[in-house]
Amino acid sequence: MAVSKDYLDWLCERLEPLGPITPRRMFSGAGLFIDGAMFGIVLNDTLYWKSDALTAAQFDAADCAPFSYQKKTGTTIVAALRKCPDEAFDEDDLLLDWARLGLEAGRRAALKKAARKARTKKPSAKASRAKKVKTKP
Repeated sequence: MAVSKDYLDWLCERLEPLGPITPRRMFSGAGLFIDGAMFGIVLNDTLYWKSDALTAAQFDAADCAPFSYQKKTGTTIVAALRKCPDEAFDEDDLLLDWARLGLEAGRRAALKKAARKARTKKPSAKASRAKKVKTKP
C-alpha cells in the first residue's frame, strides 16, 4: 500500500479543525476532501497540497516542490500539487495554515469544474420533449 492507514488516520485527525475530511483512495495514494473539494493528496506517505495561480507564490517562497513522477518519456511535473513543508508537521497551526491554502485552491478548482460542466451540459431528452409539447389555446 502506498499510503499507510495509520499515517492517513493521524493526518485526518490533525486536520479535523478544518471540517469533516473524507479520504478517498486514488492512484496509489489517497485524496483528502472536504465538502467534495480535493485539497490534498497523500502518495507514498508524502503529503501534497492543492495549488493554483493564487497560491503558487506562497508555495514557491517555502520551497515546496511540485509533485512529479517518472514516465518512459521523462519526468512529469504536476504544478497543481505541492509538497507540504516539513516544518508544518511540527506545529498544528502551521499545518492547518498550509491546509487552508490547499482547501482554497481545491474549492476554486471545484467551482471552475462545475462551471465548465454547466456550460457544456446538453439538454436532457426529457427537456427536449417538454419543449415540443403543444398546448391547446
